[in-house]
Amino acid sequence: MITREEYVQIQLIKSRRSNNAIQPRLVMNPDFPLKGLVKCFCCGEKYTASWQTGRGGKKHPYYRCNNSDCQLYNRNVKRLDLEEKFFAFLTEITPSKKFIRVFKETTLRQWNTEKDINSQQSKSFGKELGQLKIRLENLKEMREGGEIGREEFLERRERLENQITGLQISQNEAKTDELDLEGAIAAVEYILLNIAKIWRDTENIKQKQRLQRLVLPEGIAYDKNTQNFGTAVLSPVFSLYETFQTSPSDFVAGGGFEPPIFWL
Repeated sequence: MITREEYVQIQLIKSRRSNNAIQPRLVMNPDFPLKGLVKCFCCGEKYTASWQTGRGGKKHPYYRCNNSDCQLYNRNVKRLDLEEKFFAFLTEITPSKKFIRVFKETTLRQWNTEKDINSQQSKSFGKELGQLKIRLENLKEMREGGEIGREEFLERRERLENQITGLQISQNEAKTDELDLEGAIAAVEYILLNIAKIWRDTENIKQKQRLQRLVLPEGIAYDKNTQNFGTAVLSPVFSLYETFQTSPSDFVAGGGFEPPIFWL
């Protein structure tokens, strides 16, 4: 099933074809998974990529900066070189087994603490809800018995119903999701320990690019001159690993706790 954005894009492509326009290149080209992720170190523009015909008519795959104002404009980077560098980068940031163990213990501890707090809050909200519902029933009986007028009844009923709705929302938010946390952690553990191999072996371009964005939400710059990647903003769990490497004794699984399945 296609998304709304993909549907719009398809219609635009159809329209351009009908006008005999040049067919646009695929945004998600399986030949160039790093397109849209890797940026030029010099100007910050995202790399484009294409197959180029060399001598003898043989085609070769390249990434490159397409910013005409950049000093590295149109200077090709071999696809194999860039993707091997990226594989090495993923290998370098792969967390250690020791970190995974501490991460798992800390996550479970925080999850259980959060679960206990939410359970108490949910019970408290449930008690208040019960009291409000009794008051609402009493109000209806008062109206049926002619003890209060219609306008007063409607006003008080609306106020009580709003309070009930608000408490129901709070109660739902306080309820801990029914999540197989052990299973979620096991899945995350496998991904974290094998991130480079999973990226290399994944053939589905959408899954591959999603994995890239989970690791590097803001992309990463590549310096063609030094042939190295620059410093990048990593997703929370990889940032935590950096903290763990420098101060393992001070390691904390971060504030604003969420189940680790969402932390990549």
